Amino acid sequence: MMKKLKDVHYTVPTMHVVFWGCVASILMLPIQGGLKPMTSKDLTINIGAGFLALGELLTMNLGMQLTRRPQVAAVMRQTEVIFSYLWQVILLSQRLTVSSALGAVLISVSALSLAIFPHPTQTGNVSTGSDNPSG
Repeated sequence: MMKKLKDVHYTVPTMHVVFWGCVASILMLPIQGGLKPMTSKDLTINIGAGFLALGELLTMNLGMQLTRRPQVAAVMRQTEVIFSYLWQVILLSQRLTVSSALGAVLISVSALSLAIFPHPTQTGNVSTGSDNPSG
């Protein structure tokens, strides 16, 4: 989809996500029981995570608009899951489960395989028949 939005500035889709995220947060506030008091550490972590997510969305959208190969975009999307897993285990010190470790390994292997072994039609190695002058 980002390839089709080549003429749109890469910040526009991100700002749409930010806007609708704010709307959804405001709508969910009464359901969650209102605002809870936060320490300055919690506030700093939440604001930092928000800016990191904004930076990730901006660079992801820019990268998807600029890339010519679909497997690069797929690897970029899969690395988001890998970094989320690392954030969960290393920074948040959450307990490691077998299913989450297995999922991280599967996603890492698929991202590496997409990066190392691209599909032949994406590298131009397969003839489509249109370049055959005899028809």
